[in-house]
Amino acid sequence: MHQINRDFFHLMEVSDAGRLLNVMWIHPRSKAAYEEFHDVVSFDTTYLVNKYRMPFATVVGINHHGQSILLGCALVTHEDIRSFKWLFSNWLEAMGGIHPHAILTDQCESIKAATREVMPNTIHRFCLWHIMCKLPQKLKNVPEFGSVSLEFKTIIYESLTVEIFETNWNSFITRRGLENNDWLIDLYDKRESWVPVFLHHYFWQECSTLKQFVEQYEVAITDKLHKELLVDFESKNKIVKCISDFSFESWNGMEKDKIFKTVQNFLKKLSLGFVTSGLQDMGVDAAVRASMC
Repeated sequence: MHQINRDFFHLMEVSDAGRLLNVMWIHPRSKAAYEEFHDVVSFDTTYLVNKYRMPFATVVGINHHGQSILLGCALVTHEDIRSFKWLFSNWLEAMGGIHPHAILTDQCESIKAATREVMPNTIHRFCLWHIMCKLPQKLKNVPEFGSVSLEFKTIIYESLTVEIFETNWNSFITRRGLENNDWLIDLYDKRESWVPVFLHHYFWQECSTLKQFVEQYEVAITDKLHKELLVDFESKNKIVKCISDFSFESWNGMEKDKIFKTVQNFLKKLSLGFVTSGLQDMGVDAAVRASMC
């Protein structure tokens, strides 16, 4: 990619023993987009996509149409402070030293520490979506989980002031007997990093919406449909080259190319069986019936 476009940025970190540690790459279009849209970025490492299970990290921003824009990718060996410092420092250098105004990440202490050190003036917010996804796991043993989950979400999303949030949270914890829940205790201690009422005075562009998801899903489905129609057209209009005298090989109902190849593979094995078993002197129909038996 760098040979094709000299503005393509890539960086690999290798250990003293010559083992690959971290990889980062940024497309030139991403660098150009970041110059205009560096208000809010989202950093995510929740994808494990290879046999080495190296976390795949992405930096995503939002353009003036509310669309997601990819601002960089990385594969990291360890999700520790050192790796994230390496990634953030080099990413910022590649982006001309422009720090984002705000960043959303998962609730990870290593990311938090690295962000605070490398981007001290950037507002750091935990992704609320990730927190909500943990509800079934963290509160699975709580009686009446359904109503507890609904009440929790109501407190988070509908508290209009800090005072209302504090009152509702304390009442919720007491009534539900959750005073000793370590996860909720930790969340409360870090409430200024994720509860909307503490952060609404900052600019936060939505990083994803249901509408955008549906649109992207439609694009993917349309692409798959286009590929299917293309294969249908080719299989129906392509000249078939038969490898035997069997009438069913050229039957016009067998328009699917993959199915046709499967039949031909069967015929090749069948022909070999005729030779080895002495069936070549039989009639075609008799030979086929014999092979089926």
